[in-house]
Amino acid sequence: MAWNAQFFETRDGECPALDFLNGVHAKMQARLAVLVEAVEQNGFGLGGGYFEACHGYSDLFEIRAKVSRSLGRIYCTLDGGILVLVSGLLKEEGEATPEAALEQAAAYIREYRETKRLRR
Repeated sequence: MAWNAQFFETRDGECPALDFLNGVHAKMQARLAVLVEAVEQNGFGLGGGYFEACHGYSDLFEIRAKVSRSLGRIYCTLDGGILVLVSGLLKEEGEATPEAALEQAAAYIREYRETKRLRR
């Protein structure tokens, strides 16, 4: 199944996932871009732990990249054939994912479901 990745846009016109990608270092940005494309083409068949469900959150997934000891995460959801990129997180290896980051991503998904606002 092929999906089409698009950025969620808030009611205020912001794109948290795009802002995240634009703010990370070049190697992480490139790695995440490659993985988003791979998820678009392969969906759940990607394997390798690069595309995973976030446990405890329905409809919340993460695209996972590693560059050296840095871990990049793009949080996303699915809407038919659209891979909706909602936000991101950069952390160090061994560091727990802050619950606040997951809660924020879930809130963005709820807003997306209400507004269906996207930016390509």
